Amino acid sequence: MGECTSLEFSVADPPSDATLAEVRAALARLPGHGFLEIWIDHKPYPSLCALVNGERGWLMCLRYDGDAGFSSRNPRYAGAADALIEYELANGQLDRYPAAWALPRAEVFGALEYFARHRRVPDTIAWFNDARDGKTSPNESL
Repeated sequence: MGECTSLEFSVADPPSDATLAEVRAALARLPGHGFLEIWIDHKPYPSLCALVNGERGWLMCLRYDGDAGFSSRNPRYAGAADALIEYELANGQLDRYPAAWALPRAEVFGALEYFARHRRVPDTIAWFNDARDGKTSPNESL
């Protein structure tokens, strides 16, 4: 097992320029390898979580307490259908998610910055509704 680096930000609405600069600087300082667990929340919801393993990451957006939320998908994924990527959480728990759900690290970090600034997820990400409540995007409820 590797060691997971964790980062959490609570962002006021609207976010200050200083907070956004702090988020950007903190993301830039994170190690380029290993496991990361990153949370951006808007006191306390909505929240966007990123689990990262090296150059790939998976996103989950929670709209409220107890929400199954939405998770990212990668429509450009061309690998094996049963391939999994392992992620370690800050509490040491190991999770495995399909590689088809993972996005490039730069896209994940861009989504985190966008969410911190706009309190919405970027429309460029493909989302799956894990809550199965009929919404097509987490932005419909934010």
